[in-house]
Amino acid sequence: MLDAAQQVALIEFIHSLVIHPQRITYAVPFFTANWTEEEKLELSWDFDDLFIWAAYAGHELNVSQELYRWYDPTLGTCFTFNDVPIPAFQVGDAGEDAGFKALLRLRQDEYLPWIESSAITVYVHSRDEQVFIDTPHYFALPGSWSQFAVSLTEYQRLGGVYGSCVKEPSEVRTYYYGEKYTNDGCLTSCYQNVIHLLCGCTDPRYPGIENGSIPVCGLAEAACVLNVTDVHGDSSTWGAVCDCPIACEETLYDALAYTAPFAVNVCTMVGVRNCKKRS
Repeated sequence: MLDAAQQVALIEFIHSLVIHPQRITYAVPFFTANWTEEEKLELSWDFDDLFIWAAYAGHELNVSQELYRWYDPTLGTCFTFNDVPIPAFQVGDAGEDAGFKALLRLRQDEYLPWIESSAITVYVHSRDEQVFIDTPHYFALPGSWSQFAVSLTEYQRLGGVYGSCVKEPSEVRTYYYGEKYTNDGCLTSCYQNVIHLLCGCTDPRYPGIENGSIPVCGLAEAACVLNVTDVHGDSSTWGAVCDCPIACEETLYDALAYTAPFAVNVCTMVGVRNCKKRS
């Protein structure tokens, strides 16, 4: 049951959605905040809904076994190739035929009315790095053949007299996301701490903290959560409240994106078996 203050906050939040319907995108995680992950996964796509086929280094993959399916509170259901729960695929030769390929179906007719654009969001990151919605990403557009030429850059910062940097998550005040320290993980951890302090729960648009022992904010707390960033801005500007130096060791993946009209004959693509020509 909601108390009187929570009821008022909930009514005000629903009224704000009527006045500003574009905010519904941000509101969805608050609607589903207390659902189980299994219930949320049921709302979104499964392997067979999205993948027609996938291949790596010219060999077709069993997508349900060799890709990892997981749920992000804002992105929805995500599929990751070469993620930590799956045995690692080693990089061999360079070039187009040595990389990951997939043929996907994008059912725009199943999109919710408030979705403004359609595309597959692509994140390129290390196996031991947590992905957040704000992590740099790319878009693969429907009806097109998208190619991403990936390059790797590794940074080794000296720290000490040369500047502040962090080697281990234990060196900062709070860190909740994985064993590898990243600046994004530190800022998100600090942000969730502040939301918990001010609203009594955590923002459902980001991964939770304390293994789910701290409640996730629902609709009744949505106005409080959204007001924090409206008033105080992004956590990266919170100075001493969120002291998150850069990492001493950092791995960055950059990608050059190329797009072309979709090929009419997918049988010429590497990794496809038993395919038919598409008209």
